[in-house]
This record gives sequence, C-alpha cells and structure tokens, in this order.
Amino acid sequence: MNEVLQWVLILSMLVVLLGTLRQIAMWLPTTARGQTDSGPAVGQRVRKDDLRLISEGFGSGSSSVLAFVMESCPGCQRLLADLSETRQRIELPIALVARAPSPQFHEALSETGLPIHADNGEMWKRWKITNTPLVLKIGEDGRVVAKGVTHHVDAIAMAST
Repeated sequence: MNEVLQWVLILSMLVVLLGTLRQIAMWLPTTARGQTDSGPAVGQRVRKDDLRLISEGFGSGSSSVLAFVMESCPGCQRLLADLSETRQRIELPIALVARAPSPQFHEALSETGLPIHADNGEMWKRWKITNTPLVLKIGEDGRVVAKGVTHHVDAIAMAST
C-alpha cells in the first residue's frame, strides 16, 4: 500500500511540474516563434485603406507600429501589461488591432490610450495573421520594415529601416 501511495505522489508531482513548465514556456517567446511567416513579409507594401483605418491619428507618411492582439493569447496579455513602460522608450506611434474583441477586452485595450481597431477577422485574413501577438513596424512608404511574434514591442519598433 505504501508503494502505491509513493507512486501516486510521484506522478502527481510530475503532473504539477509539467504544468508549471508549460505555463512558463507560454510566456517565453522562442526564436522560431518570433521569426514567423504570419502577416505580410518584410518589405511588402500593406494596403493603404487598411493603414488608414488603423492609424487615423498618426498622420500620413509617418512610420508606425501595429500590434495584432487577441483576448485568448497569453503573450498578448503580457504585451498589454508591458505597454505603459514600453511606450516611454518608443518614439513611434503604436496602434492595436484586435480580432473580435469582447466588450470587456475592448475596454481593457482602451485603457492603454492607444488607437484601437476592432476587426471582425477580415483584415486578419487579408494580412494572413496566424500567430499573436504579431508586432509590425510599418515604414513611411507603407512597407513592413520589421515584424515578430513577441510581446517586446520595443525590439520591433527599434529595428532598423
């Protein structure tokens, strides 16, 4: 009987350990995950009408940073939590593009003070967004300068043009 209890305890501890490691792994973006085919390719020009919808307050001809976020994405939650500190280090305007946000998520996004574009999924299909949080740096000419699946907005924003 003692042996059975020992094995049950060992298996329980193993399950807890694996669960903890899985949660930690969700918060750490890997190099492979950060270099993604999601979204437009670096150097590709993005649709002007989409850019106008997203970045109305930026002014024409300025570089900007777009962060594609979803409510169910742990990395997106971390990106949003880090934004107040990140915005102080970035001189470029930042906009959030949320896919079908619930009213609660939209309210949380609005607390960032950033422009928000709530998309029903059409733009995500056109832009081929498959991984989140996808951060794009768009140059003055409307081309993607840098991109990555990461919560480190500053790393993408400071990438050279």
